[in-house]
Amino acid sequence: MPSMLYAAPVTLRGSPPYAGPPNRVTSIIAAPDFSAPEAEGKIKLNWTAPSDAGGLDVFSYIVKYATFSVADMGGDKDAWWDHPQCITAFDPELNVRWGKKSLVSSQGNEIISVSGLESGTYYYFAVKSVDRYHRFSVWDIPYDGVSSQSNAYATTPPWQPYIVTTLAAEPMAAIRAAAMLEWFAPLFVENNPPYEILPGHIKQLGQYCIQYSTAPPPEPVNRPNQPNNWAASQRIIVSTRNVQSGDLQNYVLTGLSHNTTYYVHLFTKNEWPNKWSYASYPVTTVRPYIDLSPVDDLVATASASADNDIASFVTLSWENPENEQFFAGARVGYSTSSYPSSPDSGNYFDVEPLASGTSTDYAHIRLLPRHNYYYSVWAYDSNHFYSSPRNAQTFTSFDINPPAGVKNITSFVDVSTDGDEDAYAIRLAWSAPDASAAMLYRNIDFDRVRVYVSTTSADPADHVYLSTASASETAFIHSGAAPYTTYYYSFASVDAISNEQTAVERSTHSVYICEDHVPPSAPTIVTHLYTASREYADGCKVALTWRAPPESHFARIVARISLDGFPLSVSDGDALTEWTGLPDATGSAEFKRLVSLTTNYISLFAVAERGAASRPAKVAVYTDIPWTDTVSPHVPRDVRISSSRRVTWSPVKYDANLAAIPNYATPRTDQIYFYEILKSTSMKGPWIVGDRMNPSLTFCDIAAAATGYYKIRAVDAGRNCADSYAFDLDGNIYVAAGDSSYVKVPADIVSSLRTPSNPAKDSHLLSLSRVPADEKGIIYKSVEFRSSAISETSDAMRLQDVPGFSLGAPGAKLAFSYDTDRDSVAVAAPSRKAPSRPEIQSQLGVFYYNGVEWQRINLSAAAPDGYVISSVRFAGKYQLRRAASTGEFAFYDAVPRIITPNNDGINDRAMFRFANPQGRSITLKIYDINSVLVRDIGETTAASDTPGEHIFWDGLDDNNRIVAPGVYVYQLELEEKIINGTIVVAR
Repeated sequence: MPSMLYAAPVTLRGSPPYAGPPNRVTSIIAAPDFSAPEAEGKIKLNWTAPSDAGGLDVFSYIVKYATFSVADMGGDKDAWWDHPQCITAFDPELNVRWGKKSLVSSQGNEIISVSGLESGTYYYFAVKSVDRYHRFSVWDIPYDGVSSQSNAYATTPPWQPYIVTTLAAEPMAAIRAAAMLEWFAPLFVENNPPYEILPGHIKQLGQYCIQYSTAPPPEPVNRPNQPNNWAASQRIIVSTRNVQSGDLQNYVLTGLSHNTTYYVHLFTKNEWPNKWSYASYPVTTVRPYIDLSPVDDLVATASASADNDIASFVTLSWENPENEQFFAGARVGYSTSSYPSSPDSGNYFDVEPLASGTSTDYAHIRLLPRHNYYYSVWAYDSNHFYSSPRNAQTFTSFDINPPAGVKNITSFVDVSTDGDEDAYAIRLAWSAPDASAAMLYRNIDFDRVRVYVSTTSADPADHVYLSTASASETAFIHSGAAPYTTYYYSFASVDAISNEQTAVERSTHSVYICEDHVPPSAPTIVTHLYTASREYADGCKVALTWRAPPESHFARIVARISLDGFPLSVSDGDALTEWTGLPDATGSAEFKRLVSLTTNYISLFAVAERGAASRPAKVAVYTDIPWTDTVSPHVPRDVRISSSRRVTWSPVKYDANLAAIPNYATPRTDQIYFYEILKSTSMKGPWIVGDRMNPSLTFCDIAAAATGYYKIRAVDAGRNCADSYAFDLDGNIYVAAGDSSYVKVPADIVSSLRTPSNPAKDSHLLSLSRVPADEKGIIYKSVEFRSSAISETSDAMRLQDVPGFSLGAPGAKLAFSYDTDRDSVAVAAPSRKAPSRPEIQSQLGVFYYNGVEWQRINLSAAAPDGYVISSVRFAGKYQLRRAASTGEFAFYDAVPRIITPNNDGINDRAMFRFANPQGRSITLKIYDINSVLVRDIGETTAASDTPGEHIFWDGLDDNNRIVAPGVYVYQLELEEKIINGTIVVAR
């Protein structure tokens, strides 16, 4: 059996060769440890190393420290030494009993650094020396003396203060030749990468260095630990402690020179030696001042002068302060409401230079009459620092000055030919006197203008009174003037107390009524001859012959035409022609393609060289036609509107009987005479004729600001006409019936009705017609919406009904016209009472005939005034009936109840019919008889009340496979409502 060996500890103890404890530490120097590596929370202890009792080196030291002193414990040294919060420093390689190992020989300089302390906090220390036999000395002498216990604060973060950027300086009023400096304590820069700028804290002893001079600083300014490179500058070191970044700091800088600019920089240092910031930025400047004595004996006296450049004024008198070396002048502040609050508030002016100890009189001119004036006067020095104010008040009761004259006088000679003789008037206009602040002293109480006139003298002293205009009036009409006469006017401004401008001061103006203002006599109409022709170029035509007036300043004849009465000026009606000829000469013109079957009113004006127009020579022509015409053109088609508001359409090539119109660009007048563009603000009309275009033109432009509805009308000379669809500026079209009911087709659906091979052409012709024969009993209105396919040849156009026509996507609306005069739905038999407007939603229903049965469809709650609105998608009959509605969801049925999903077109799917007027969300699911989900048809907001919006099940499961024959359960769910039923699937 192998032997077992065990190690056992052995302790040997020998007797020391000498007796007694080691010597104690006699003095300790404690200080923050700023040595490398720089770190926060360090304190350095320094003392002379003692020896043991045998004269040998001590082995170690027991170093204890706490944030409180033995004096805080009442001098009880044992209690402090044994206190649980009193910490022992030790070396990691030694047992804690031995503390900190001695590093030097006896009488050497022992240095021990204690780290891990709280930065900026004071710590108190006590030390015992330990010999190699673990015998302890008594406490160090400073600790033994209680009040002299060694202490120091732990180092703070070794960051450098950042630049101060908030230094401001203001001169002090309370202290002569002094300035108040204010700033916020700076941030700090980390001493290691990434050198972030962070808030910091100077807990113990920090410093500010204030450096200033009357000379501008160099760039850069050396820091306080560097040689001073700023000429003639002084440095003041100010101690500080317990300051955090952002704390407001201030310092009063005294002993400065008056009226001198000082440049000031600031540096900051924390507890760390030589960690000075760079100079503050930007450099701060200040000019100290001294307190001045105020002016004395201030008096304000009101008066007035006949000189309009002086007018009402106030004389200010005062005594300037005595024995003031730097006194320079006085600031006068004034107001008409209260004393100015400071030298820089409100209105003010400076009076300078002034001498100390003298008297001053000053005239404050051009003041508002009949106003209180409040004056404050401040003395100021050469640096514009102010004394306290002196106040005085007065009332400007004296006013002997009229307002300034009116300006910008203009005139216009007006000639009226309404009476038996020409009447001349001179229209005078002007601007009121200058109301700017600089002229208010004269014009604030401007009240009226007196107008004077003479026909013999330009001198206002010779003028006679004509009229008075109030201050708000800036025009006057001088009636009864005579031609070939000069009128001299003068205008006198008058104020509220009747100060009136003298003749010399008035504004003047003159007008001569020369032949440029005198109209010629009217031309003489010699003959007029009316003819009507089927030829495109002539149509309804009038041939006129006239003789020009004899006046020498006659220049031309202007002919104007209107359908609403005779044009009374050269700007009324529409232009026909202008003829230029000699006085008393004969002229003629033919006016072709006049509007047929109406009275055309024609006026001829003789116009002078400068534009004066005569009275009109008048002729009225009724444009009859000598043939009978009952066939209208066909409707204009392919109407479009572009983004630039240009409306285009295809030329009408056929008449209402679908026969071709040869030469449709220049047709006979009994085929097409004009295209007219009609406008209305409502589909109910009235429709107003705008522009008229010859058949050769198939476009027109709509004004940018226009709104409403439009349509194009084709008209022949017999006034037989046909209208296009109505349209709006968004490209929607409106297919209207004769009673103004209509189908609105949105622009996106309109584009689908174009011919694919030719997108500029409509492929269908839509129509809406009233069916009065159906309007019986509960049926208030019946209409039929139809679509005809268009086929064109050179001889004729053919229209063929399109069975089962659909507009495709939903969005079209059917609007039944509503009689707003009777507040009931317009009906064929007005004696039958219809629901009032508020009752429509609940009492009426719209029904569509789908070829098998009448189906109820959605009735919109929102409708334009005068209409009842529903949705429309398919061609067919639609009726408005009395049929009560709850306005809520209502399930009708599922048809058929037995389906055979074999794609033979017969009973392939079950249709679920219901009303959903509020468009609420509905889910439909199909289960087998074992409650297993077969098909989740999903959510919808559709309703079978809207044509084409059906929900159906086609017998397929969720994998698109036909289900097995049998009974299936459908479940419609609408919020809290669930509807169940069965569908049978058969083969």
